[in-house]
Amino acid sequence: FMIKISFMVPQEKEIHDIHQYVWVLQGSMLVAVPNDETVKAVTLEEAPCRDDNLENGKGIPIYIGIKGRDICLACEMSGKAAVLQLLNKKIWDLYQSKEAQLPFVFYRNYTGSTHTLESAACPGWFICTSREQNQPVKMTQNLGKHNTAFYLN
Repeated sequence: FMIKISFMVPQEKEIHDIHQYVWVLQGSMLVAVPNDETVKAVTLEEAPCRDDNLENGKGIPIYIGIKGRDICLACEMSGKAAVLQLLNKKIWDLYQSKEAQLPFVFYRNYTGSTHTLESAACPGWFICTSREQNQPVKMTQNLGKHNTAFYLN
């Protein structure tokens, strides 16, 4: 008989928005910049959240990390607004947890050829980029005003 051992490796994803802006790390912040050969865009790591108690129909619950660093994206309310944070966390540790670490969970929804990323901790808030270049990647409730559609390859 055979023993099958499988390892969950986070899936690597390149991300850009409809204006071809990619994400770069500037200090402890993600910033959206026009893509060209001089830009060192981050590669995201995606791992599924394995908690079965999350809301159905919202999309695929995932954790998002930054490749090569023990940093994951998180979202929490600050006053009346959701704030996107980069926190020191290993994506593998999040994946290992059977219980959702809600600030780190995003629902990935596929619409046509693009994806939206909605916070599980802050329903109705989506990761977005500005139409202006060199602006921070942040959270919005206003889907028309900001870019919330991303290509994930």
